[in-house]
Amino acid sequence: MRLRNFLVYFNSLFETFWLNRDYSSQAANRVFPSGTLWIVSAIFQQSYTIYMTMIIVPYTRVSWRVKALLVFTAAAFWVQSWAWYSITGLLVADAVINMDFQLRSRAGIRLGRIRVHIWPLYVAMIVTGVALQYLFISWNPKMRTNELYGHTGLYSDGMLNEKLDTSQPLARVDNYLIIFGALLLVETFEWPQGVLRCRLLVALGKRSFSCFLVQSLVIYSVGIKLYLHINTTGTGKAANNLACFCVCASSVAVASEIFYRLVDLPSIVVARKCWKWMTK
Repeated sequence: MRLRNFLVYFNSLFETFWLNRDYSSQAANRVFPSGTLWIVSAIFQQSYTIYMTMIIVPYTRVSWRVKALLVFTAAAFWVQSWAWYSITGLLVADAVINMDFQLRSRAGIRLGRIRVHIWPLYVAMIVTGVALQYLFISWNPKMRTNELYGHTGLYSDGMLNEKLDTSQPLARVDNYLIIFGALLLVETFEWPQGVLRCRLLVALGKRSFSCFLVQSLVIYSVGIKLYLHINTTGTGKAANNLACFCVCASSVAVASEIFYRLVDLPSIVVARKCWKWMTK
């Protein structure tokens, strides 16, 4: 898909931050080579939910807000809202910071004279999520969208998902179980936290959004053109793939670093100054 002029291009990017449905149909997402720019819209929309919830949370009792957020998560799941994911993440963060989650999670639950560890439950969540993905993709693909019809369509078509557009990005149970289980495991044990605190991984994490924006552009421009060019020389497919991988990996590393320093860092500085000015 090509955009006709600069105004259409600008409007497509502007609408990325304001759409709350039909994410994959937006112009910016269709232009983006990998078709994954919709995630920016979903995250930006959920920032409102997280911000408003974070304002309320400090002024409520621990037991009340845990129960309230659990009900909120269940309701978000029922209406097929991405808040199902974001509020779960906020609840985990609140438990880690304010409820001594690590100690309680490692201690387990006492049942009479027996103390039962609960971390195997986290592993079971991940295994279940992976198993569901395998079943839906490899074993019986026709079942892949069945779970989606169990929600109401308040955020899609306002009905009971009778006319569900399965081409749109939708929150799924299998992905949720994998992400939630992994978060709980990471926050329970020290060793995965130590691995994730590695300076290399921290640096990659800071540049992850830059890599996300740059990599598909490089692959679909430099990578494809390079492959088509060297493929005419008669070399083997494996050698062609290796050459394209090396060129694309190095190009993405350089381009994402440039984007990070020219766009990401200045944006963070401006955002912090604006926040400081607003909260004076």
